[in-house]
Amino acid sequence: MTIYQRPDEKILAESSKQDEVKPFPDISRGWGVAFDKTGGIPPMEWFNALGQRTDEAIRYLLQRGIAEWSKTEDYPAGALVSYNKDVWLAERNSKGIEPKANTVWKETALTIEQIKKLIPVNSVNGKTGSLVLNASDVGAVSKSGDTMSGELKTTNLDAHRIMVKNRAAISRFDGYDYYILFTNNNDPHGTWNSLRPIRLNWQSGQVTFNHGINTNSMLDNSTNIGRTNGSPMKSISSDDDILSLPIGAKFMCVQSGGYQLPISYGYIEKICNRDIGQGFGCMFYSYQSSRLWYGYKMNTDSRLVWKEIITTDNISRHIEKTTVGSIQLLPFRKNELPVGWYFTNGDKYSLTSVQGKALNSLSISFKTDWGIKVINNTINLPNLFHSDGRGVFLRSVDGISRQVGHIQDDAIRNINGVINNVSDGRGGSNVISSGAFKTTKAIKGHQNGTSGYTQVSELTFDASFTVPTAEENRPLNMGMTPAIYLGI
Repeated sequence: MTIYQRPDEKILAESSKQDEVKPFPDISRGWGVAFDKTGGIPPMEWFNALGQRTDEAIRYLLQRGIAEWSKTEDYPAGALVSYNKDVWLAERNSKGIEPKANTVWKETALTIEQIKKLIPVNSVNGKTGSLVLNASDVGAVSKSGDTMSGELKTTNLDAHRIMVKNRAAISRFDGYDYYILFTNNNDPHGTWNSLRPIRLNWQSGQVTFNHGINTNSMLDNSTNIGRTNGSPMKSISSDDDILSLPIGAKFMCVQSGGYQLPISYGYIEKICNRDIGQGFGCMFYSYQSSRLWYGYKMNTDSRLVWKEIITTDNISRHIEKTTVGSIQLLPFRKNELPVGWYFTNGDKYSLTSVQGKALNSLSISFKTDWGIKVINNTINLPNLFHSDGRGVFLRSVDGISRQVGHIQDDAIRNINGVINNVSDGRGGSNVISSGAFKTTKAIKGHQNGTSGYTQVSELTFDASFTVPTAEENRPLNMGMTPAIYLGI
């Protein structure tokens, strides 16, 4: 292998005198241009120009080391160029594509300063010659242990694995739940097994323990339920379990098999336990339903008898509630009706409203009987008023000859009267009227000089002569507001 010496830095004809160097007229054609220009004999000045061109190119490379990028140059893959004081490596063949971060060019580094730009080096002071970087130089965490002051971020679902004694624990977050998982023994690099002891839900924050909890102390701050009086939390599934609870302790109550406790699920607190002579009694409070129970068991009984204690919280459970659809006359003005009651004037509500849903939930027969109809996505209340504004009277029906909701038109009992002894002849008696009839202007007349007969000039019929009357038929009454109960 021949080792060449570095050439000197002289340029041919660099010190030439005026007119001793002239530009070569056609570099691409070469010496053939001499036949056109100088009769086939090239002048000395052209030789000086060509030699100078070659020496300047060599000096350019000696001076720069790596040529500058040119948009007219064809670059093969692997070519190195200088551009904007940086060095670039061609990833593939190109021409006219400016060096920058793309699929054609890759920035490469040859100096400590360029390494600092491309690698997060903290300190390379004094490292000349062979550059060996340690973890602290590049801002990395040492495998042998280190201290971090910022976050460790990863997009790997199984972000953390601890391997000890040929097995491993894995922390995993799949975007919905966070798990603590275990691998099988002798498989620390493998996947997790079916134990899955802990799961935390991302949306609700609920923590699930799949295999129980063994703890010396536990307390739920929202319900104040936990381990108290030295007694651990445990499940309650029988009457005897409740009787054996320490006074003041809090426990979880579950339904076991077909045995029904006063509450089927929740937390209870034992309040007291007493000897009642021939048996035992106890009292406990349900955190879930806020209900208080007393149970007693005589010595001859096989199970406890439970009675719920009435409190201000549960008294409403023991009061009969109004049924949805009940129609009543209430002693309140229509704009002062109690909650859940609506004036029965036929008002319409949207089917999607709470009133509309309540009305539409009534039975088909109820809606038919009371004229409740669905029209154009609306539904109406019953209407207990006549078209002329008069309110109807409610009356019992037998469900056979008449059904509920059936309207019966108004009517009055028959009124009659009698007129007796009407005569237009001589010697007749006086006119006698009764009931709703009345005679007026009854006089005795004379005919052909003869006296002694009666003549009626007007007969009146008026029911008010015998009964109280008005512009409508009505019994003695007092006004109330008709309303239907919808419960909302």
